[in-house]
Amino acid sequence: MAGTVITIGTFDGVHLGHQAILRQTAELSSEQNLVSIAYTFPFPPKQIKPCLLLPQPIKVKLLNEYVDQVMTTEFTAIQNLSPKQFFDKIIMKQLNCQAIVVGESFRFGHDRTGDLSLLKNLGKKQGLFITGVPPIELAGSPVNSTQIRSLVRAGNILAAHSLMERSPLLFGKVVPGDHLGRQLGYPTANLKIPQCLLVPATGVYLVHTFWDRSEGTGLLYIGTRPTLDRSELRFELHLSHPPKGDLYGTDIELHLLRRIRDEKVFPTLAALRHQIDLDLASAHSLVRTIDPPTSILA
Repeated sequence: MAGTVITIGTFDGVHLGHQAILRQTAELSSEQNLVSIAYTFPFPPKQIKPCLLLPQPIKVKLLNEYVDQVMTTEFTAIQNLSPKQFFDKIIMKQLNCQAIVVGESFRFGHDRTGDLSLLKNLGKKQGLFITGVPPIELAGSPVNSTQIRSLVRAGNILAAHSLMERSPLLFGKVVPGDHLGRQLGYPTANLKIPQCLLVPATGVYLVHTFWDRSEGTGLLYIGTRPTLDRSELRFELHLSHPPKGDLYGTDIELHLLRRIRDEKVFPTLAALRHQIDLDLASAHSLVRTIDPPTSILA
């Protein structure tokens, strides 16, 4: 392998902090005529239950906008390596590294015992250029994936957007439902969301969606439909201008723009229908104030 400049991390969300590291990696590779590599893991090392901000293919696509190559390794393959072993076997031998760009809080090796100071000491002996990028801070707090996950779990879409410079995303496939939305006069597409993705707070969201070279705004309901005494979590999408025919089997890309309201229990279906009218009115008012996003998959 040609000489490389590498950055290492999970990069879930590819947020503002990640972007700063990736830009510096790309700039250094251009200056030194080296191949830039993002060495990454599918899941955060300490994450027990998968709850990703981005599916792996989408994360890789975003990373490829900054670097020449993305190398994905299961964390289990390297988790037992000491910091020195990881440096020797992965950084030097496998990646032929000549420069490293990481965040200042970077940790590596078994039980995260290696830090930036140790990395610099190891690199100095090999003549490597190593730099730590300071964290990006907003409102006095460093931007990180854990913080963004907490915001999305709480339904705080605007705050999460500010830390990523894009809306939180969901991806799903349209599957058959029970056609209740059609009975209410508001047909919905029932979505199957990958289990690895973080589920936002239950409620109703204004979304911008992309599918089959088409796009449009809509309402996304996330919840268990307590009005009907159901318990299964559902993702139901009502498009403002639905296409003719059904969407079964279609892959949908959803950009969560705003959370309109909490999940509620309604005494009757008529009351639920009235609330949907109000939700649509809120969405119509909001969408005029928001610039439409661009597709990640385009």
